[in-house]
This record gives sequence, C-alpha cells and structure tokens, in this order.
Amino acid sequence: MDGVPLPDTFSGDVQQRPIRIDRSLFYVISGALAYIVDKQLYVQTGTMTVNDARAALADMLNIYFGEGGLILPVQATIWADEFINEIGASVSPFKIDEQMYNMAVSQSAAANDDTWVQKFVLDAGDYVLSALSIKADYDGIVDFLIDGDVVGTEDYYSPTTDFNQRQDFPFTLSVGGIHELAVHVTGKNASSSDYFMHFTKLWIKQDA
Repeated sequence: MDGVPLPDTFSGDVQQRPIRIDRSLFYVISGALAYIVDKQLYVQTGTMTVNDARAALADMLNIYFGEGGLILPVQATIWADEFINEIGASVSPFKIDEQMYNMAVSQSAAANDDTWVQKFVLDAGDYVLSALSIKADYDGIVDFLIDGDVVGTEDYYSPTTDFNQRQDFPFTLSVGGIHELAVHVTGKNASSSDYFMHFTKLWIKQDA
C-alpha cells in the first residue's frame, strides 16, 4: 500500500499493543501508523489517517496471520446505522415504534446504485447472512455482497408496509480476516415508486 512501508526495524516513539479483533480494533489504530511483526501490532501515533489505518490493518492481517496464528470470531453483527455510504445519499436513521429495536435506516434520498458498506472480521467457514428489514411500496431491489461477490438478492417492494422482515443468505468465506459487506440497490419492482432500502441490523452466524 502506497505510503505504508513495512520496515525491518523500528525507530522513534513506537508502542506495542495487543491485537483485539472486535469493534474496538479500528479505534486502537485510528490516526496511527500500524505495523505487524511476529504477530504483534506496533503503532506509531499521529502519522496516518483513520481510513488509511483501517485499510493497512486489513492488508496486514491477511499477510501476517496464517493458519493457527490468530483466533478469529465466527459471528458478527452490523447495525444499519453503522453503514458507511459509498454511493448515493447519506445513511439516515430514524425512530419507528413498529420495528424491532424501534429504529431503522434508509437513504436520505434514494436512487438506483445506492451502496452502503461496512467491514467485519470472521474466520473462514460456512455462514448465513441475515437482515432485519422493512418492506414498502417505495423500496428497491437490493444485492448483498461479501467481498464483492453477490450472496443474495431481495426485492423489498410490498404494496403494504411490512415491518420486521427477515431474509437469510448462505455464503462461504474461504479465508479468515477482515471482510466487507455491501448492500447495493440494483433496480426496483415495476410497481415500486422509488429505490429506498430500510434496514435495522444485519448479522452473520455459522451455518449449522
């Protein structure tokens, strides 16, 4: 990765910190230059942006942690308000009493090709991606992608507003580490008036 060298030796104010593979992982290295040597994470503060640090860590985990070197989780939860908008209008959470957890998230303005993304960490294996959603007469058709591969598609149009809808999509991860989930609007039902998507949370568990 440009601008992220991996030196043979370290100099200056370098701190060694333990690896944490959970939601706090990114905050450990935010705003810092991170290296992994001999399966230890080294952080030199104040030299890297948050996005570069996240990308560098993803690359380094894939390179420096081989089989048996790191115990990775086998389930993950992504709350919809944690999605990062990649294409289209911003992610817009709202309160709604009829939905579980009393909240959902949609685009602030909808369009075809809208895309949200978020990272997660899982071991290799067979999994099921589940989505807690709302269907409505102005919702679009959504692809679910893991690391760029489509693992499921759902038409979220309904002539009535249907709360607490669940969809399940099986998939396989051949390699453990940091992965990316994307939800991508690919069109709409002929009866739908718009391209909205409404999610509360998504979660991934091992396929029993």
